[in-house]
Amino acid sequence: MRPQFGPIDCTHDQFRPFKPIDCAQNPIFVTFFYISRSALYLTYTPSFTSFCSRVEFKHTISNALAIKLQKLLMLSCHRRILLSKLVHLATDHGLPPNFHSRLCNDYPERFKIVETLYGRALELVSWDPDLANLLPMASSNCDLIVDRPLKFK
Repeated sequence: MRPQFGPIDCTHDQFRPFKPIDCAQNPIFVTFFYISRSALYLTYTPSFTSFCSRVEFKHTISNALAIKLQKLLMLSCHRRILLSKLVHLATDHGLPPNFHSRLCNDYPERFKIVETLYGRALELVSWDPDLANLLPMASSNCDLIVDRPLKFK
């Protein structure tokens, strides 16, 4: 018998659970024996698939927060902000309380913590030109409500 991986529909009568003693407490795979083909199939358990989706969701949120923090550092004057100031702004920007340890360790290509005269600061490591887009210029011939020239420019 050769094991085959992949999602299968185990609701048919031709599948029956196959639980040898050593795989009885396996939290990742469920094994099924395909009766008519004499084949052993493996599929993920529902708890493992929900765990994978939660990990993917956390990674997506972490990446969005890292981009937000990178934009904030790109707006700063010297590409660094004191950690004491960022702690006060963290809740306003949706950052977790441990952002300086978690995000900085997860994204060393974007941030690093440096010592300054005023204390520890978060410094931008790499500038991303895709995040530094300018706002589009307003067109000069836009439709005005009042059709007279502007007094102040």
